[in-house]
Amino acid sequence: MNPWLVLVTSLVSGACMAGVAWFMTSAKFRRPLFQGLIRRGISAGAAAWCAGLGFLAAAAAMGLMHLFSTGDSFMAKLAASNEGLAVICVVALALPFAEEAYYRGLIFPVLERWIGRWALLAVAVWFTIPHVFQLAGDWIGVPIIFAMGCLWTWQRHRTGSLLPGLITHLAYNFTLMAASVVARALGWEQ
Repeated sequence: MNPWLVLVTSLVSGACMAGVAWFMTSAKFRRPLFQGLIRRGISAGAAAWCAGLGFLAAAAAMGLMHLFSTGDSFMAKLAASNEGLAVICVVALALPFAEEAYYRGLIFPVLERWIGRWALLAVAVWFTIPHVFQLAGDWIGVPIIFAMGCLWTWQRHRTGSLLPGLITHLAYNFTLMAASVVARALGWEQ
């Protein structure tokens, strides 16, 4: 498994998601990307609350993974090397922007118009499907990703903005990556 190939394919995938979201929300309607995707800002207090929620969600996910993980997923095997862990960190901190723009900025509003409240679950499933391949062999991660997809989509639905979900998503991923790097540095890995 070549970590650099994973990095390139992940970043290309993210660029495609961002490009589709940009085209469908901005280029088509001749509006700047943020005006097309982020209709409302949020206060500093709300941003801090979202970051805290991401941290708590990551802590819960790490607890579940510690209890139930087999360590057999593609991502666990990739993270076994320092290069692989570095690639995962870059991808985990770069892709939330594209994922939020695509899933919650583009797909969710369209599905919400078509199927109403079921759009939240549909987007969470759609978001989970690509992650299934990363987590195959260690299935405890799949319901965790689904739950996070539900949370981030609910935040979009509730606020009308991508910012709360993006902040929570980034805080969640950052916490997971920081914990992985610290565990590696201190030799606490299994």
